[in-house]
Amino acid sequence: MKYFVILLILIGSVTVLSQNADGLWVPQSPEKLLETSQTVFVGIVTSITSVEVEYQSSITQDGTVKETVGPETMILEEYTINIEEFLKNPQESNTMKLLQATVGGVPSGPAKISGFDIGDRVLFYVPEKGTHTDFETQYSPESFKIPKQCDAKSVLEQPKISGANDFKMMQDGIPLNDNFTANKPIKFVYNKDMGTLEGKSFDVDISISKIIDKNNKQIVIQENIHTESKPCEWISTASWEFVPTAGKYSMFMHTTEGNETGGETLNRIFTVMANISESEFEKKLVSDVIPPPLKQMKLGISIDEIQCKESLTLVTKYDGSPACVKEQTIPRLIERGWINYANSEKTFLDKTVNEWESLSFEQVSTLYEKHDEFLQKTNGKHFYNMLGEFLVKDKMEKLLVNKDIQNMNDDFVVFAGMQLDSLPPRISYYAGVNSTDGKTYLLSGGSSSNKAHANNAKEIIIYDTTIKISIEELVTKEPFVTILPEDGNNARVEPYSILLDYDEKNTVEFYNTLDIPIIIESNDFENPASTKKWKTSLIYPNQTIAVTFNSTGFHVWDAKYLPNNSEFWEIMGSGDVGLFTTQSNNLEYTEKLEIARNIIHNSEIPVVGLGIGSDRGLTISLAPGITDVLPDAKEYYMERVKQLIPFNIPIVIED
Repeated sequence: MKYFVILLILIGSVTVLSQNADGLWVPQSPEKLLETSQTVFVGIVTSITSVEVEYQSSITQDGTVKETVGPETMILEEYTINIEEFLKNPQESNTMKLLQATVGGVPSGPAKISGFDIGDRVLFYVPEKGTHTDFETQYSPESFKIPKQCDAKSVLEQPKISGANDFKMMQDGIPLNDNFTANKPIKFVYNKDMGTLEGKSFDVDISISKIIDKNNKQIVIQENIHTESKPCEWISTASWEFVPTAGKYSMFMHTTEGNETGGETLNRIFTVMANISESEFEKKLVSDVIPPPLKQMKLGISIDEIQCKESLTLVTKYDGSPACVKEQTIPRLIERGWINYANSEKTFLDKTVNEWESLSFEQVSTLYEKHDEFLQKTNGKHFYNMLGEFLVKDKMEKLLVNKDIQNMNDDFVVFAGMQLDSLPPRISYYAGVNSTDGKTYLLSGGSSSNKAHANNAKEIIIYDTTIKISIEELVTKEPFVTILPEDGNNARVEPYSILLDYDEKNTVEFYNTLDIPIIIESNDFENPASTKKWKTSLIYPNQTIAVTFNSTGFHVWDAKYLPNNSEFWEIMGSGDVGLFTTQSNNLEYTEKLEIARNIIHNSEIPVVGLGIGSDRGLTISLAPGITDVLPDAKEYYMERVKQLIPFNIPIVIED
């Protein structure tokens, strides 16, 4: 018997890659299959015959035939089935002959779907003639084997997972992706379609860590969960939970099935907020009655964001707690020692911090025009630089109180760092503080016009630079990159830089959290003739792909997506991967510089600038203010840099 069919191949349509075929195929849901099938039945395959089928392909774009290919032939299996039970639209015959399933939509013609063996019990979906299949008397590719002990009607009603496996994070039974509440259990549920009704097991390795800072995590849960699906059920479920404290967390999960390689990897980053009752939260946000300062602190409001009633001014008492007082009483309270707040009696251009912060943008701009030229002549600094120092120092003093850091000196100096050439400029500031507990801290903050903040007090840790550093201490522990949606100024990839010991691990996994497909591609802009070019296949939403590098070196990559109605892929995030070994002298000089910059960027060294060049090598700019508390900072950090970098390159440390 010979079959003939004409295939229309559409250009520009959206398709999903099936793991079970050589073609492109979008599987239908069980509900849709039952609705669109002419008949559904369970039967036993009693014989298999090879038949030749003929087809002709027409490639169309926008409804117009662009090209016709064929006729061509292919060999398919034809199954004779003894029907056990009809589940929809019973037929008169107890036997039926059906062709092996194919999927179309590829220029080379239809592609075969893996078939069945004699004796297999199969649930067949048979569509209307000429719909959803390439040939007449052909079953749908979603048909599947069903074990003898399984009731066909029950299986037909079983839920299945369409697309990616189902993962949920929940609190109080409500699915959430972020902003969980502290001290209440978070439940993680992973539902996996096992692809078989025979009953099958899998393992889940999970790790949940609390993010301390950019370079440090504290593992709170690390365990292996073994689970299995019951016979006659598609889905197996793994679940776990933990009770978090407030902070930022990362969760890593990887699945394995027996001795098989691969598996699915998921990575999630989420925030846990302080536990505030609903009534208190509403009061904090919308109440017209401003609570007392101490109650605001208990509600989780930071000390520098506490509000006072009109006509009152926020001050810090001798014990570090906040208070709201009348401004005219501040000098007397300072004199009595009730207020321990240095900036309460300080002004800039005869205005206090509170007065500056209450001005409008236009009022500050007017004062800039009035005083800037005079300040440059008399102080050598611009108006906005001096205003920023004044306001940021106020925030830094409050930050010290809030973190219970006691400055061993009466005062500290604020230094300007990077500055954006706008008007008003955005300026970063740094200050070094030696604490009474023997620790040294680097404070950082910034300003724009009359708005200022101090966001970090980082302890400066001094290491023994005579000890040899092992390569294991430098590399990335989990080479897993998450591609994130754009969220304000947040990075679109995390982490940006990966360092690997090539002898131990040379594979990086990329996880797509977007709702569109992406690719990861090497960036060879500076070297178009590079032989290291590479590109992944499409990474669909909530899918992971692994990239294996076959040599040491430095690789810059871009995450790209294809906008609607465009032929050109656009960059929506970038990163880099450095691979080296203890014997990395074979690296090119430029690659050594890139990897060295990567290492220092990920280290604890307080840098505000990193540059590389063929003449000077690696140039490091230390944060202003560090030499104020560590007089030999340049000498120490030069030795620390040499300790961290596993090969010889020129190094310059600037003031």
